[in-house]
Amino acid sequence: MPDIRVSLSLDGQLIPSDDVADTIDDLTEALREVESAVTGQPAKVVWRWDQEAAVPLVASSNGVPEDALRRIVFEVDAGFQTLAEAKGNEVRWPVTLSERARQSIEKIVRRLDQVESIHG
Repeated sequence: MPDIRVSLSLDGQLIPSDDVADTIDDLTEALREVESAVTGQPAKVVWRWDQEAAVPLVASSNGVPEDALRRIVFEVDAGFQTLAEAKGNEVRWPVTLSERARQSIEKIVRRLDQVESIHG
């Protein structure tokens, strides 16, 4: 059976990342609900990202200096790199990453088979 695709255009607007995530969740939920209504069964379809996944974000700095923004991106990238290099051993996290930041990076890596480093 061929893949059936659905696409929701966000028209190139600068949209807060939380809104994009919520939109994906809401679209998936709508698809599952309609699947259940159409089939009379609990939803079984697995909806996947259809393209090579890149998550492009742009900062609205709100007064944060450019060098600080570049450092933020660098430090998060270092977190991904550190986790990848640990290969299951103890992770020696950069000191700039809080426990919450570490947990977020770990969740991303667990959720995805492969994570390319971020680029700023």
